[in-house]
Amino acid sequence: MRAADPNWTVPMKNRPTLLFLAVLSFFQSAAAWAAITISYSGRLKTSVQPSAVRYHFVLWARKSGAALDDKVGEGREGVRVMLHPAGQGIVFGFDEKGEFSGAVTTTEVGPGYHQAVVRVLEDFQKRFAEKMTVRDSSEYWQSRDRFALERQMLEEMRRLLEKALSKWPRGSSGRLVTPMGQLDRSSVEAWRDDMRFARDPELRFPWWNAEKDAAYWNNLACTIYFGRFMQGKPPRDQRRILRTLESYFDRGRGAETWLSHFYRGRVELQRGRLDAAEAWLHAALKLNPDQPDLLLTYGDILLEGDEPKRAEAIFRLLAAVIPDSAEASMRLGLARSVQRDYAGALSALDDACRLDPKSAAAWSERGLVLRELDRPAESLSSLTKGLELDPRNEDTLYNMGVTLLRMNRLDEAEKRLQECLKLNAQHYDALVELGNVQVAREDLKSAAATYYRASRYEPKRWEAFYNLGRVYERMGRQSEAKNALRKAERLGAPREEER
Repeated sequence: MRAADPNWTVPMKNRPTLLFLAVLSFFQSAAAWAAITISYSGRLKTSVQPSAVRYHFVLWARKSGAALDDKVGEGREGVRVMLHPAGQGIVFGFDEKGEFSGAVTTTEVGPGYHQAVVRVLEDFQKRFAEKMTVRDSSEYWQSRDRFALERQMLEEMRRLLEKALSKWPRGSSGRLVTPMGQLDRSSVEAWRDDMRFARDPELRFPWWNAEKDAAYWNNLACTIYFGRFMQGKPPRDQRRILRTLESYFDRGRGAETWLSHFYRGRVELQRGRLDAAEAWLHAALKLNPDQPDLLLTYGDILLEGDEPKRAEAIFRLLAAVIPDSAEASMRLGLARSVQRDYAGALSALDDACRLDPKSAAAWSERGLVLRELDRPAESLSSLTKGLELDPRNEDTLYNMGVTLLRMNRLDEAEKRLQECLKLNAQHYDALVELGNVQVAREDLKSAAATYYRASRYEPKRWEAFYNLGRVYERMGRQSEAKNALRKAERLGAPREEER
């Protein structure tokens, strides 16, 4: 229940196996934070049924924009009131006698959230359970002293951050997971210092002020983006969510942080707006120049925008900031590979495989670079390692097929390419290379059919048309050959004198 909300044929280019927009690893979570807690217990009035409580909160949620859930646990009947996606929710679960109890921790969300929980409990007590007992570790329930609540929350957060930092190895690529995102060590240190001097707390907590001001909406957008897009699979309704996030970020103008710029850049990237994404990431880096996730995403955007030299500079910085990160070394290797600095790329990818021997992407990328260095046996070995770690990676299978073709091991090459096509029947590059295998066997009829199939899947790419035209020439089908070659030239195929 929810309310409100071969050999003249053209070989294909290497296909990278890296995951775009990967998130660096984290090592500890703030989920256990439980410093400031409101607990409550009692019994419903004899005249009140649990269904009446649920009905009341359904109507209330429609007006307030909160969300509800009927999963209250232990087979009880009731409702969970969720005031903010960063919060636990207030659980009202009733047994057969109407008795209930629950607790809400508020430290990681902020005093505005704490006050909102108090208002809900007050209203519930007045309407349904006059004898309900409430215990508030901050004593705000009794005193209603907002200033004291703020002081205690700042001190508790500072203490918790100090504890996390004391266990954090310097130079580690670890993360502290917070409601609004995964923070690297330097960002946590800055947060700790802000808590010490009570500096801009509304930018650090998801819900600091009692009212829903610009900081609230900005941080709400950060919380939702982190929860929906940075953890697990993207939501099915991501277009709608991205539009909502844009409106929240717009309402949060004047309270922006490096984190909100980062997420706004990722929103633009997911909507296909590379220039806007780069601008937001650039703005974020001005506020937090060495932040690893910013550097990673910004470098990826530069690579996507055909600026590998700038991307390499970013990834060099990233590798210096977190020297134990295989992801950083892998990205550096990719940027160098795009620039055809294969020796430099191999060095970086060797580091990536050393730092994370279980990284399928690193082993696969290393295999591509070794192939470009004309070391096919080593290339095949590295790609095989990558496939062992990720047996269903279609691009690794494709690249193994290409390497085997270059080694003239045609049967094995065909096997790997067919395995790739079983995973993705429309894999254009695999189809073109399969056609090249068939040409090497002089099976021109099969090659023509394969190239034609590839051209149907990617009608705006020239390689399949060019190879098809050359096959038709050898088959004596001159008219069809001319048509295919003209088509390839119109799509950008280089002229013969340029090849």
